Amino acid sequence: MLSLFELSYFKQAIQNFEEMIEERQKEKGDKIDSIDVITIILYLNQLFCFNSGKCEKANKQLLKVCEQYKEQNENKDSYEAGVYLFGKGIYQFLNTFRDEDNISFLADMEKAYILLDDYKQDILSSLQQMHHIKGNISESEKWGQLLYNLNPKYPGIANNLASLYVDKKQFEEAVKLYSEEELSCPNNHVVLRNLANVYRDMGDTQKEEEYCKRAYEIQPRSAFSCLRYGIFNYKHNKKEEAVKMFNEGISIDSEVLGNYQQLANIAIDDNDFGNAINYLQKCVEISPDEGYCYYKLAECLKQCQRYNEAIDQYNMSIQKQTYKKLLKKY
Repeated sequence: MLSLFELSYFKQAIQNFEEMIEERQKEKGDKIDSIDVITIILYLNQLFCFNSGKCEKANKQLLKVCEQYKEQNENKDSYEAGVYLFGKGIYQFLNTFRDEDNISFLADMEKAYILLDDYKQDILSSLQQMHHIKGNISESEKWGQLLYNLNPKYPGIANNLASLYVDKKQFEEAVKLYSEEELSCPNNHVVLRNLANVYRDMGDTQKEEEYCKRAYEIQPRSAFSCLRYGIFNYKHNKKEEAVKMFNEGISIDSEVLGNYQQLANIAIDDNDFGNAINYLQKCVEISPDEGYCYYKLAECLKQCQRYNEAIDQYNMSIQKQTYKKLLKKY
């Protein structure tokens, strides 16, 4: 399943993870061991990158499993405190990742890193990502470099370290690492899209389009690659091609929010708030815990003078406490 994620077969990987978790629950009931905790951690670590709303919902399950694991096993020789700390650290991060000042969970993660030899690579990856999202670039680079030194050939590791160099505007170093990853995994949608992003940031439109197109043309086609190439086309005044790609992305994977969000943005740019509302309502349906979608929906309802409905959506956005816009680079 982790290999499927590395190959960008996200929908299949998520489905397999969910089926396995459900199967274990049916067989074992409420009995929890360390593998149950680790399985959900690995699932959420991957899911976070592709569907943050769904991830936040599943995060509640991780908390329950962590507490059950500790309660059932703490007095047994088989109990691993590092597993509990790893799980709690992931839960706390996912529960507060929009709040830059909340970093209390990092201490649990660092303790887990010391205690768990079998999962050092996974914990290093999490520490790098957590610090990166919190804006602690130097700390993220420290953990990312440790991870790269541990296993430079593992898919995704060079890619993740490269993303830090992009934020530091060290584009040559980023391209070098992304290119390493491209050599080891030449048909990886994520790496190709990231190369498109770094060339965008470098102002090389020709290279950006080349990598957008290469990611888009890989079969089976990825809904995220449709999204990325569609954004490129819309930015360069190819609206019809962009709309076609966003709709194609929806037909491939109807749970990728970005394609609906981009279609909503196009509708808003055209002052077509009715269609924008339809797209945003679909976003809310798919990801009911993603508060920013409620906020955008409220803004469109207000434009249509549907004020009572707009107030309801603003309140939903505040209630979810996830109304801050997520900074994503497509």
